Amino acid sequence: MIIQKSINRLLDTCPDEEITDFVKDLWKCLAVEIISIVGQDGYDALYARAQFLAKRSSAESRKGGGLGIENLLPDTVSESANTASQFRETNRQLLIIFTELLSTLIGEQLTTRLLEVAWKNLMNHRVKG
Repeated sequence: MIIQKSINRLLDTCPDEEITDFVKDLWKCLAVEIISIVGQDGYDALYARAQFLAKRSSAESRKGGGLGIENLLPDTVSESANTASQFRETNRQLLIIFTELLSTLIGEQLTTRLLEVAWKNLMNHRVKG
């Protein structure tokens, strides 16, 4: 629950006009830290599983239509095709699922520490960039 609150706070503080770049940078920083623990193959498998679960969850929750998560993920994003709020909410869902999976593998304490380091690096990158 602490991780989920941190993700919500992090995404909610980003202005709409910066959310696409912010989320892409966030995933890059997370990848660097997580790959150091589980390796590239581990990260890729974890991300693919999170995408699968998020897509399934998205499909179940939007029986009446609308944009699916497959159109809003960081690796397939198109700013013109999606609103900032849709992009933010979809990535919120994906990040929560991803970190929950990671936490089951390496524990909540290590997951929290990895996220803290990644977010610190993200903020340093954005200040310098």
